[in-house]
Amino acid sequence: MTLQFNFNMRILKKISTIPKKQRITTFLFLFLAAFTAYGQIEVTGKVIDQETQKPLDFAEVILTNTTTKKITGAITSLEGDFV
Repeated sequence: MTLQFNFNMRILKKISTIPKKQRITTFLFLFLAAFTAYGQIEVTGKVIDQETQKPLDFAEVILTNTTTKKITGAITSLEGDFV
């Protein structure tokens, strides 16, 4: 337990030598970079009629969260594809 505490204190001492403006800028950059990376998810697929096995053109595809709030949506192409 003592080694862990001493290690953390050394890190805090090194961080405290960095100017405050630079620490804030670095934190904001890392914070915003995480949200940018999170937004890079792409959902693709194809909508097919269960009985005829033919693609459904101009079908509406909706992505919702757990509370059924619409997040985004798309319309399928003539071949039933959506992005």
